[in-house]
Amino acid sequence: MDEVIGWVFGYGSLVAVEEAEFLVGGKVAQLGTLANWRRGWNVAMDNASAASDTKHFVDPDTGHRPAIFVAWLNVYACPGARVNGVFLPVTAAALAALDARERNYRRVEVSADTSLASPLPIWTFTGLAAGLKRFRVGQATGTLVVSSDYHELCLAAFLSRGQMFADTFGDSTDPLPAPLRRLILVRT
Repeated sequence: MDEVIGWVFGYGSLVAVEEAEFLVGGKVAQLGTLANWRRGWNVAMDNASAASDTKHFVDPDTGHRPAIFVAWLNVYACPGARVNGVFLPVTAAALAALDARERNYRRVEVSADTSLASPLPIWTFTGLAAGLKRFRVGQATGTLVVSSDYHELCLAAFLSRGQMFADTFGDSTDPLPAPLRRLILVRT
């Protein structure tokens, strides 16, 4: 069995990961908090760009790829704030897979700000400058949306861990900056 080298704090879709998927080296995912950070919908992808990652969205009615910016959850430094989420134990291979998955984010160590006591490093992912810029462009041009499926996935993940956990998500997350839109995710 591969050795656990640290933990990743997930604050959005990673909360939807089943604990059984992260039974690593005898350690399981744990609920907790990250202090001095706030959650917001302020990272975006340019859905019209062919370079927009290895995924894009299509309109479910037309099947076309709309020229929109799609916002995702992010955490940003905010003294005195606190967000809830899940700590996932990671091996070197799992961490490499998460680094590849989170291409619009950079991994930062947050060990000193977590509720998890661990001698191993603890990381989270925060938006890259390019993703923050795409968010601002989408907002300025009125082409920013939030995928309703992604929004529902995140809400359901937090609710699955209890009403209080879901309420804390709501209290520690900035309001939606754009309308929800039904989209179909296509991975290329």
